[in-house]
Amino acid sequence: MINLSEVFGLDDETKNFVTRYIRATHCDLFFADGAILIEGDAERILVPHFIAQHFRKLHRCYVTLMQVGGSHAHRLRPLIEHLGLTTLIITDIDTGEAEGHHKWALPQRARNQVTNNATLKRWHPAKTLFDDLVDLPDDAKVKIYDFPQFFVRVAYQGPVLVQLDPATNAVEALPSTFEDALALENLELFKTLEGGKLATNIKEILALPLEVPALAEKIANAVRDTNGKAEFAMDLLTIKEDLAEVTIPKYIADGLKWLELQLDQNQQQVLQAAATLPALSPAAPTPASAPNASAAT
Repeated sequence: MINLSEVFGLDDETKNFVTRYIRATHCDLFFADGAILIEGDAERILVPHFIAQHFRKLHRCYVTLMQVGGSHAHRLRPLIEHLGLTTLIITDIDTGEAEGHHKWALPQRARNQVTNNATLKRWHPAKTLFDDLVDLPDDAKVKIYDFPQFFVRVAYQGPVLVQLDPATNAVEALPSTFEDALALENLELFKTLEGGKLATNIKEILALPLEVPALAEKIANAVRDTNGKAEFAMDLLTIKEDLAEVTIPKYIADGLKWLELQLDQNQQQVLQAAATLPALSPAAPTPASAPNASAAT
């Protein structure tokens, strides 16, 4: 039994947000084996299909998928920590300019850019500089809690090696959202993908004679300037219903692989513990001489 009455302390804003969110979504967070917190509509639509197609053990686990956005995932921190629930946070690195109000900027190394993602700054890995985040090793993306022992891992965009021509070397691109990471890792697919405005814009960009940096910039701007990200995800499902031919963005694939391993290990520990319990003996019949024996009969 867990007392949730003081989980959020005196932070009424966070407490009210979480209370309203859970009521609105009929959240099953309290009963899950693990949780996945996601950023937007496209991830909400496609991540379950990625799991069903490529992560069969994870698909059999009781995992709750919660769309909270990068700016609000950290508000669930007190609840996640109080429940001791292993959690994967799939979010955007959300780069901003080094100075001023840190307005959005195309990701670039060695420019003192920052992340505008509150979860990455305030929860884990508690870093602000883009260069620190983009080169962070995978093990440093995991936060370990000792008692009760559980884990929280963040998954956000990292470098993608893009090869436009087999005769040339791959060049690094730095996506900043799920949509441009998905496009950069599935260029051949998006060259022929028919669909709504965003899919059409990306297809037209890929038809241009561009080098990798210019290509990545145009795709990033198209994602930012075009509404209909849910439509974009549905376009992909319409053409590739099972998503078997779609390459999952690496940062998401790595995160899902980690979560699958954690929950599988948890399950094995439970099974091992259950195997050591003594077998229950069947109830002995009531002796005829016992009090109320006739009544029992």
